[in-house]
Amino acid sequence: PGAMQYEIRSILREGGRGCYKGLSDNGYEHHHDELFSAFVSLAHQPIALDTVTQLGDMEFTAASADELPQEAIDLGLPVFSTEETRMQVVVSFHGQEFKFYAHPNGTYMDAWAVFHAFNQFMTRLGRPERLFWLGSQEEGEDDGFFVCALPEKFLSVCEKLRLPVRRPR
Repeated sequence: PGAMQYEIRSILREGGRGCYKGLSDNGYEHHHDELFSAFVSLAHQPIALDTVTQLGDMEFTAASADELPQEAIDLGLPVFSTEETRMQVVVSFHGQEFKFYAHPNGTYMDAWAVFHAFNQFMTRLGRPERLFWLGSQEEGEDDGFFVCALPEKFLSVCEKLRLPVRRPR
């Protein structure tokens, strides 16, 4: 444990920053724009965005009977899907726009879309830091721990410590 704490501290001292974020919302009010802003706040050198906005609303469509679990059919409960929902996030930085789409799934944000969009944004800016998602590759997670760091150093520490990490594409 002591060595692991030292390694993680060394990542943070060298500009890596982390945050723990909730990825679900029982009210279906996903804020991909806020998640993107949280990721931007982890960058080693500050990035002052002009604006970050999310466009679009959740779309609810009735699920067909063949898609429903037997319990729902037995109870006669209507079941809705959010599968068709597509939200656009527009990031304005120094007068230029960067856009991406997110497809929330029920109460879960499309954290993957935000994760990859952030890394693409950093690449476009010519910044070396990348966002990493610590943890396993499970679908439908309620939260996540994210670290923004220099890839070579961070991945070497993760390898040494055998930490599961999701990498940018």
